[in-house]
Amino acid sequence: MRKITRVVFTLFLCLLAPLVMAHGGGSGVEGTACRLKVGDYVVRFTAYQPQASGDQEFCTRLPSLGPTNLVIDYESRALRDMEVEFEVTSESDGKRLFYQPPKRMKTGNFNTVVDFKEPGKYDIHIKLKVGGEELDEHIPLLVGVVEKMNTRTIIVATVLILGALYIIYLSSAGFRRKVDALFGKLAKF
Repeated sequence: MRKITRVVFTLFLCLLAPLVMAHGGGSGVEGTACRLKVGDYVVRFTAYQPQASGDQEFCTRLPSLGPTNLVIDYESRALRDMEVEFEVTSESDGKRLFYQPPKRMKTGNFNTVVDFKEPGKYDIHIKLKVGGEELDEHIPLLVGVVEKMNTRTIIVATVLILGALYIIYLSSAGFRRKVDALFGKLAKF
């Protein structure tokens, strides 16, 4: 019975982990640079909001508005000899917040500060000029928008937690005694 309880509890934790980590902060995947493939080349994107969160790294979600350091690093040395164009636009109206005309970046990285004044969805466009061809990719960026867990997620998480506690209650005599004692005290009120 203990093996079954362990398996169920492990499954429960696996199902609950994505709900707990779905906060959009700077941990897990969000804490590392985004890797974006543009044609045959790879660039890395990292965002920092020093005034709001120190040196914490972000990728596709920024928790706050305000000045944001955007850093793009080339993973391929070949990019240093190509013209690269960067642009940050608002997804809702296409308004351009920042533009870097096509330019060779011999250092292999590009840094700029963009001041996000409105919460919403933005796109970071990266364009490469390879021969006569132009390659264009973008990174979606959600800025200053707090995502709330929906009702369905809360219900599923609650059912999973209660189910796991019930299995533990059935399989552990010590836990059962503690729960029964607690409910006995509550019944006296």
